[in-house]
Parts: sequence; C-alpha cells; structure tokens
Amino acid sequence: MGKIKFALTEKCPRCGEGELFTDKSYFPIGKKTYQMKKYCTHCGLKYEKELGYFYGSMYVSYALNIALFVTTLLIYILFFKESYGWVHFGVTYLLLTFFMNGVIFRFARSLWVNALIKYDPKVKDFKNLELLKTEVNIGK
Repeated sequence: MGKIKFALTEKCPRCGEGELFTDKSYFPIGKKTYQMKKYCTHCGLKYEKELGYFYGSMYVSYALNIALFVTTLLIYILFFKESYGWVHFGVTYLLLTFFMNGVIFRFARSLWVNALIKYDPKVKDFKNLELLKTEVNIGK
C-alpha cells in the first residue's frame, strides 16, 4: 500500500516524505505544473537517474489516457447515447483530455518513478543530507 500511496500523493519513492514536483497545484496549467524537482528535499534522492529516464512514463500516460477514453465512452453509451450525438462525445473527451493533462502527466511520472525505485525506511532517519546526496547519486 505504501508505494501506491506515494504515487498518488506524488511523494519520493525512497523515503515517502519529499515532493516530486515543484508546485503542488494542477491548475492553472503552466510550466510549473510539469516541473519536477531534481532531488528529494528529505533524503537527497536524484529523481532523474539518466537522460531520458522518464521516457517510459509516456507509456503509462498512454495507458491512463486509454482508461480515460474507455471510461468516458462507457459513461456516454450507458447514460447519454440517446440524448446526444457522437460529436458531443468527441468534444467531451477532448475537453476532459485537455483539463486532465496535468493530472495524467504528473501521475504517470509518479507511477513510473515509484515503480522503479525501492522504498528504504532507514533513509527517514538520515541526518546528513549533503553526505547522502553524494553517496547515493555519484556513480550509481
């Protein structure tokens, strides 16, 4: 349950304390919505291990968008098919995609980093953050 909680709350996957993103708000959608911190402010973990580390989160984002499409389609078919045409469905889905863009982007990255980095409860008690940054992130 811990890793799922960290992914949902956008917390550091190693310590569960630090924030992944610089801004907590999804709206208004702007540059800060998508900007990640380089290091965890609590344990010093470097989030982007190498160039292109988060390319895999695009597949997670794609899966989340497909889930949004299928959910929207099922709701439309079950409740609104008789009342509205397919154009309304398309417009509704496009608007949902536009407004959920920040949420899906951030959640996909959070899931990706939480799936690949192991939780370490011992890190919570670590006091020397500068030493930890050099030990953990250089050469590993």
